[in-house]
Amino acid sequence: MTIKQNLLNKLIQPTIRIVDSLTTIGLVKAADTHNKICTVIYKNKNGILQKKENVTVRFLDSGLDYFPIVGDYVVLQLEGDICTIISKYTANDSSKESAKQQISQDIYSDSTGANPGGTIY
Repeated sequence: MTIKQNLLNKLIQPTIRIVDSLTTIGLVKAADTHNKICTVIYKNKNGILQKKENVTVRFLDSGLDYFPIVGDYVVLQLEGDICTIISKYTANDSSKESAKQQISQDIYSDSTGANPGGTIY
C-alpha cells in the first residue's frame, strides 16, 4: 500500500467500525411503565441466557404503541451493548388455522359418473 492510500484510509476517510446487530426473542421479567423501561432475559448470539436491565421500548408515531407487561415475549434488537424492545412477539402458528379447515366433499369419488378425483366443489 502506498503512502497516499494509507493517508486516505487512516486519516482522511477512516472506516466506520462495524457494530454487530442481532434480532432475538426475549422474556420480560420486570416492567416499569413510569420510566418506560423493562428487564428482559434473552439468549445472546452464543446461545447463553443473559439478563438485561433498563431496556428501552421503541415507540412509533402511529399511536398504536405497545408497552410490554411481565411475562410477555418480545422481539429485541441488540446493537453492541444497546438493547431495545421493538415489538411484541407473536408466533407464526399456522397449524391451528389449518386444523380448522375441512374438506367439503370427497376428493376421490368412487361412484361412477362422478367428477374425476382431485377436484373439490
